[in-house]
Amino acid sequence: MQNISEQRRDLELRNSVDTYLEWIKTHFKESLYSSGTWDDQKVSQYCDGVAISSRDKFLQVVVGKNKTHIFIAKSNSNSNGKVLKRGDLIKKTLLGSPNPKVVIGNILEDKYAFN
Repeated sequence: MQNISEQRRDLELRNSVDTYLEWIKTHFKESLYSSGTWDDQKVSQYCDGVAISSRDKFLQVVVGKNKTHIFIAKSNSNSNGKVLKRGDLIKKTLLGSPNPKVVIGNILEDKYAFN
């Protein structure tokens, strides 16, 4: 059973993940609207497909039909000589696994860019 401080840490991460997922959806909508290629069905399909799943030391953000968007570090760790902080956004490799050498932001610090 988790103690109270662990539960609070999880809540902080969950809230930040929810905020990031909403940011992904908003960014996608804005990019379609500004490009003049708005399609209600495409927007709905994309936004409904944004989800999160767990994978070892990472949370996996999935968009569309099981397409990995990015990984999020669940806790502080050392992966392949790279120190990862809890909440780090980690790009994927061509094979779809996390690439700890490419960290593009941190959701707990509200620092991220669309990849």
